[in-house]
Amino acid sequence: MDKIAKGSWRRSRIVLACLLVAAVLACSVFSLSASAQRPGAIPQQKDYSFDVPALCGSDSMLLQQNPGRGLRMEVYMNVKTGKGVFEAGENRDAIEVLEEMIAKYEDDQPRLAQVYFYLTDYKNSRIDEEGFRHMEEYFEVLKEHDIKAVLRFAYIWNGDGPVSDWQKQDKSADGKIQDIIDLAPFVEAHKDQIHVLQAGMFGAWGEWGDVYGGAVNKDDVKRVMAAYMENMPEELQVQVRLWRYKTDYFDSSADYYDRISFHDDYLIGDYDDSNNLGSKQPITPVTEEEKAMISEACKTLNVDGEMIWGRANESLTGSDSIDAIKVAKRLRDDHFTSLSLEHNYKESDTNSTSTGIPNEYSMVHWQSEFINQNILDREGLPYNENWFKDRNGSTISRNMFEYIRDYLGYYLVAEKASAKVDGNQVDVNITLNNYGFAAPVGLSSIDVVLLDANDQVVERKNACDLLALQTNEAQEISVSFTRPDSHRAYTVAIAAQDSAGTPVRLANDIEYRGGFNILGELS
Repeated sequence: MDKIAKGSWRRSRIVLACLLVAAVLACSVFSLSASAQRPGAIPQQKDYSFDVPALCGSDSMLLQQNPGRGLRMEVYMNVKTGKGVFEAGENRDAIEVLEEMIAKYEDDQPRLAQVYFYLTDYKNSRIDEEGFRHMEEYFEVLKEHDIKAVLRFAYIWNGDGPVSDWQKQDKSADGKIQDIIDLAPFVEAHKDQIHVLQAGMFGAWGEWGDVYGGAVNKDDVKRVMAAYMENMPEELQVQVRLWRYKTDYFDSSADYYDRISFHDDYLIGDYDDSNNLGSKQPITPVTEEEKAMISEACKTLNVDGEMIWGRANESLTGSDSIDAIKVAKRLRDDHFTSLSLEHNYKESDTNSTSTGIPNEYSMVHWQSEFINQNILDREGLPYNENWFKDRNGSTISRNMFEYIRDYLGYYLVAEKASAKVDGNQVDVNITLNNYGFAAPVGLSSIDVVLLDANDQVVERKNACDLLALQTNEAQEISVSFTRPDSHRAYTVAIAAQDSAGTPVRLANDIEYRGGFNILGELS
């Protein structure tokens, strides 16, 4: 081959090589361009605005499954015998009576039950193995039904006679302290099934009715309560009936003092001078300053309440029904998390027409007391606007029973949610509001989570302080995550739960799966 031919051949090879390189580069550019335009591709930079409408009122029963709030039952057991107490359950298996009570309130779906464990038959002895077995079996049934206990230990169940008769069932202070020590491991083992403890131990039904009458030594009460607070799990709050019980019988300098909460067992709407959360001894009217002080203290506490028995409405209030608006305002002011279903609703005493007291009590009446936004606005009662609408956006009728049932405790709504992604970084912003009467005191955590395609948690960040979620005090939440792989889809969600791991559903009309409130997909 001559020099000209050789030179031509070399040039051809060079040109061919250049053409091949160009072709490869062109294909690569086309491939990248096409990848970026494919419908399933994950953007490397994007702003997301998630659609998070509030739950409509026609679906509000879904929220009754949430833990640590709402209407509660009331049940009893004689720990020694395993039998029920009082007329409806006496000489019957206590668990059988419990199952009946759960069936009675099936439509209301309570997740709490006030549990009275009567230690009466241990007046002269320590609690034996049989007693602990009965309590264990009782808690097993509560767990099967996903019900937490508002737990009270008491000695005196027959409170109808004079105080001298009560004392026949009571136990010495030293004996009570020994019982507390013996009970502590049981309570510790079941603390995740206990919503709150009630101090109990003194007076008929554990209500402390005789501690100011001279029948009980004040120093004995202090000793027993100190032992109670020091032995029971520090994670659990302990409720007493009256404000003055906390200030008069507990050491305000002790570490446990802030764990002492309240149960108001005489709800009649108005503040009553003689027998409620704010009453004092000697009896004097509750001042506005004291109301404000109690309200502020209750912001960080689980507060329980019950109305008087419906059959006593006329004699104690002058009416056959307690004012629902007044009750709602008390529940709001003192941040109640729970309220008894057993009082002034479907009481077992239905043969009372001869006394002039109707068989249907206040909570039944409230179901016919219809309300609207104007009424709630006028009374300063919190609510979410969607609570008055159905899924089509049409206005629906609501009543005061539904209102109190739904807004006891917390009612959490994610009002806005958005995310910004830039490569592997994800910045999330959420506005979370609480329309309920109380902060979610009974919960253990509320987090923003990043989920992978299998709903496994990739990263979890605390959303906010639970106690900051006071009524209508919206929290602005900002958290950042790192995507392990920016080319894969992820999900942003809110996860809240109690100490037992029971998940919480937000009052939003969004997907709720596996205990996660899905805010949106990063895809």
